Amino acid sequence: MNKRGWWIVLIIIVVVIVIVASRGSKKTDVTSTEKTPVKIGVSLPLTGSLAFIGETDKNAALIAQEEIAANKNLKHSYELVFEDDAFDAQKGASSINKLVNVDKVSGLISVGSTVGNVATPIAEASKVPHIGMASDPNVAKGQYNFIHWTRPQEEVTALVSELQRRKLTKVAIIGLNQQGFKAIEDDFVEKARVAGITVVGNETFNTGQKDFRTIIAKLQKTNPQIYLLGAFDPEIGIMAKQMQSAGIKTPLTSVESFGLTSDATPFEGQWYVDSAVPSATFVQNYQTKYGKEPGPAAGNVYDAIHLFVRAAESIQGEVTHDKIAEALSKDSSYTGALGALTSNSDGIFISQAAVKIIKNGKPEVFIVQ
Repeated sequence: MNKRGWWIVLIIIVVVIVIVASRGSKKTDVTSTEKTPVKIGVSLPLTGSLAFIGETDKNAALIAQEEIAANKNLKHSYELVFEDDAFDAQKGASSINKLVNVDKVSGLISVGSTVGNVATPIAEASKVPHIGMASDPNVAKGQYNFIHWTRPQEEVTALVSELQRRKLTKVAIIGLNQQGFKAIEDDFVEKARVAGITVVGNETFNTGQKDFRTIIAKLQKTNPQIYLLGAFDPEIGIMAKQMQSAGIKTPLTSVESFGLTSDATPFEGQWYVDSAVPSATFVQNYQTKYGKEPGPAAGNVYDAIHLFVRAAESIQGEVTHDKIAEALSKDSSYTGALGALTSNSDGIFISQAAVKIIKNGKPEVFIVQ
């Protein structure tokens, strides 16, 4: 090779070294500034009769996301992935599986016992931490599953206390055959017995039922002092209208159900027991952004996202599913949209029930005069 050839080779070597060095320098800079992304999957009823719940919960989740993105002191970045489950078990299984296997999320959020009970075994098998908004305690089964919803025990205790305060001792129940409502009903039947309250009739129906006239006529004969209704939209509204058509003037009450309908006007003036009330700060922030009050589970979804972030941020080193689940199980000092939360050994974040009344078509906290 002549002298000119050696110079060409030398120049090529120098150029390659410079390119490799510059690329290495760039990679180091990116690594030092980029944050490790953590995905949180949120399964909501974005379509169907309970889409109004999915809408308010997604809005709350987006508020949490904005707050997290604005916090420059966090070690990691966070991404929300939404899926529609239409509050249906089969669709819920599809949405949860997609979030786990396709989106590769590090945390799951579900709303309602129906989807929660589907998510729980998938989360446990996949070892992905899951927080469900559910009354059924089975949703918290296993190492990777948790509940952030007011327990039936708190809600039923508040219901029994209010019945006693009003001196109502004869109750007729019409309830949906669904895990969350069954958990509430079972606890109520036992607590009512101890309190001297008689369940004079107890009728169950399945999702999709539209004719309650036979059930209503049967329970009318028991002469209850109050009816306890357990249902979602659209059944709860259909039931109320058919009771009105039957000429029933007896008071109605529920645990959660009057707040789980897009139209609460059929229950105007009726009191009921609901899950924990969001803080005034959360309600104000939500109203400022969306021009209306938050709906069912909005505060819970907001809190669940922040609980996942707290867990991930508390981890030293690599963020793994196991470490997130362990951090969640030890988190007993969080204060958020639902106030100060405590957690128990069953993986349930405990919040207090509230007695509400439907006033001008909307739920309001009931204050004893």
